[in-house]
Parts: sequence; structure tokens; C-alpha cells
Amino acid sequence: MKRFLGTRVCTTLLLLCVLHGPFARRSNAACVGDCDGSGDVTVNELIIMVNITLGSAPLSNCEAGDADASGDITINEIIAAVNSVLGGCPLASATPTPSPSAMPTPTFSLDSTFPQIQSTIFNPTCLGVGCHNMTDQSGSLVLEGSGAYANLVGVAPLNVPASQGGMLRVDPGNPANSFLITKLTLPAVFDLQFGSRMPLAAQPLTAQQIENVSAWILRGALPDEAPAGN
Repeated sequence: MKRFLGTRVCTTLLLLCVLHGPFARRSNAACVGDCDGSGDVTVNELIIMVNITLGSAPLSNCEAGDADASGDITINEIIAAVNSVLGGCPLASATPTPSPSAMPTPTFSLDSTFPQIQSTIFNPTCLGVGCHNMTDQSGSLVLEGSGAYANLVGVAPLNVPASQGGMLRVDPGNPANSFLITKLTLPAVFDLQFGSRMPLAAQPLTAQQIENVSAWILRGALPDEAPAGN
């Protein structure tokens, strides 16, 4: 796996060198792969990240590459850094958690039950290589199989600012205090307080998907539900 990862990423780096030269477009904010805190990501920093992933360099050489604070650098984090080389680092943002007044009302729909959320959101977007599957367990969070619910509801996040602020991964009845919602709604791919937006290195969820997750939490984050009268 590591040999495949090294070949794939190093090929990407060579293409970047040819097409874009050794310097990335600058920004004023740190982002995934900004090892030296300069506000941009260079090809040399991508190479450092690859070396860390392959075990030939310590994580301390580029802690900014470990976006989810899992203790290592994954292929998805390298992809996020490549995107920063191509498009520049995103602007830093203020605390992004939506205000309670912006949250949807706790209406019921089959799409906003936990089994549907796991089937349509977690399974297709959160279980890739280096993510929240049973093997990689990124951030000590597994969203695969029957343990996903217990790993989310009522559990404190590992992210220090979030846990110190009293947030839970999912706080039943309170989407604004649920770190899951914060991670899904970060306006930039990387936030200095809360890490990477989820899904990592992918398009953000749609407004409807986020509304479904919020509605499930507002109704009490139950393990399953049925329409009224059933």
C-alpha cells in the first residue's frame, strides 16, 4: 500500500512541478500541508508529507499535514494539500457552527433517520482509505457498521477546542453543539480550530443532506424512527 501510495503521489508531484513550477499561489491562511506556516503549500512540502506517510520522516516535520490530528498523514490529506498547491490556501474563517435560529425545524422524513443517514452519507463518503472505516479509524471515529451510532451520540470529540467548549460529536436535540454539524459545515477545507471539513478531500454535503443530519439530531438523534402512526 505504501509503495503504491508513494508511486501515485510522486507522479502527481512531478506533474505539478512541470505544470506549475516549484511555488504555489500564496494566501494569508494556513491550510493542509502548510508545513512552515508560510500561508501556502509548495511541492517541497508535498514531498515532506509523502515521506512522512512512507515512514521515512517524522510527523513533526509537517504537523499541518495531519489535518484530522490522527497521528499520521493519509492519502486524502495529501490530496487536500495538492488542491492547495493548485488553488491556493483557503481563507481562515471564524467559528462556523450555524446559529440555532438557522437550524431547520425537527420535522420527520425517512431520509433524516439514522439508518438512511448512514446508508446515504456515511457509507459512500466517510469510509474511504484513511477515513472513518474499521481499519483506519481516523480520529478514533468509526462510522462503519453497527458501531457508528455509539461512536457518535453523546461522545466527546478528540478535537481540543471542541471538547473544551463542551461540544459532543452528536448532542441529541442540539445541532449547534454537535461537532458533526460543525465538521460538515466548515466554509473552508481547513479551519485553524476545528481541522478539515468533512468529507475530507471531497465536495461538501448538499444543503439537503446537512438539513437531514440536523433534523435527525433535533429530534433526539434516535437510533431509528418510524412515521407517526406506524
